[in-house]
Amino acid sequence: MLFDGLFSSVKGPGVIGTIMAFIVFLGFGFLFMLALDSESQGGEKSLAFIVRETEKDIEGTRSLIYTGEASLQQIPHLEKTVSAVNRANSRNESLTAEISSMNGHLPTLKEDKNDLLAEWENYKNQFRTYIRSAAVGTSLPELKTTDGKIYLDVVISKVTAIGIHIRYKDGLSHIKFQALPEDIQEYYQYDKDQMLSETKRIAEVSHSLNKAAAAAHAVNQAASAVQKDKDKKAERDKTIVRIAMIEAQANTLTGRISQLENDIVSAHSAASSARAAGRIHLSNVGSLRGQLSQKRAELLRARMEIVELKASL
Repeated sequence: MLFDGLFSSVKGPGVIGTIMAFIVFLGFGFLFMLALDSESQGGEKSLAFIVRETEKDIEGTRSLIYTGEASLQQIPHLEKTVSAVNRANSRNESLTAEISSMNGHLPTLKEDKNDLLAEWENYKNQFRTYIRSAAVGTSLPELKTTDGKIYLDVVISKVTAIGIHIRYKDGLSHIKFQALPEDIQEYYQYDKDQMLSETKRIAEVSHSLNKAAAAAHAVNQAASAVQKDKDKKAERDKTIVRIAMIEAQANTLTGRISQLENDIVSAHSAASSARAAGRIHLSNVGSLRGQLSQKRAELLRARMEIVELKASL
């Protein structure tokens, strides 16, 4: 390498080595001059001390040189590492661009996926509808469920997402798919999710119908209560009118009874006067008494009816 050649070569120590040796030589010369100058001036540092200090500095310089050489030897590896990092960065930029492009297509791909899934579900539903519709009227000499129950002379009358409706030797039955053999489940396209969805839908419809029936019943009850109140009021009004009519009849009867009582008294007086005069007189007292008794009975019945009617109000 270029830097290695600066320190050594096959022909000698190399340029930097030569320079370093020259620097060391000059250093020794300078230090020697300083030492001589120091001794000539009466300084305290001896030449031996200065030499030792210089040797320490030289050793420190050598250590730095060795460290530098070791660092320089790492340059090829670092160059390869930098090249690899640059290639990785370039690859990352390329991949980032690809990811960005793919993200741009992702909504369209999701829509296509959803469309395909919807088409697949539509096809499955159409196929299920066809298979289940074609099952109506299918005869089976025997049908055995997973719980061991056996149906004889079976005729399928309906297939739904929940199970099959059958007529058999002993009557009618509805068998859920879970209780049917696997081959029948597969043939009639049993799907657990569809079954749960249909069960939920039926439950919701049933709940809605029950709720509507309860509301209708409540409305009918309210209407019935209103009608009862109307009928009760009409009956009350009718009773009040009836009481008024009977009370009017009772008043008429009371007046008629008073009249008959007066007529009877007058008839008795007339009869007495005729007898006293020796005249023949045909008395109508008996007839008047009969009429009085009849009117009193009618008045009693009228008053009793009034009491009953008033008690019913």
